Amino acid sequence: MKTFKRFIHRAAASAVAIVTTGALAAPVAGADVVGPATPTLKGLGNAQTTLNTIINWAEAASAIVILLAFIVGTGLMAWGSHSRSPQNAERGKTTLVIAFCAAVLLAMGTVIINAAWNLGAGT
Repeated sequence: MKTFKRFIHRAAASAVAIVTTGALAAPVAGADVVGPATPTLKGLGNAQTTLNTIINWAEAASAIVILLAFIVGTGLMAWGSHSRSPQNAERGKTTLVIAFCAAVLLAMGTVIINAAWNLGAGT
């Protein structure tokens, strides 16, 4: 185990030495220097519609799961109340609160993403 630790330590030390001395940063003769990257949505092509489709399906699936959570939470709360089981009624209430929070986050998701996009785009 000690030899492995020494090997890792020496490899890390030599990697730091190479990076700090700039041995890997030497330019190659005849190579063009590439400017800064400026990504745009136009470069995505068909991938943009594919990503939009995936996001829309994920949002629809989330909405269905949230609806099922509302149904299960309501049923559990009603069953717990009917059978005089406060544990089940409390679980149902907790499920409803979590489903409500998830629904709010799902509704705010588009607004949050658009705000972050506009913030990053500088508009």
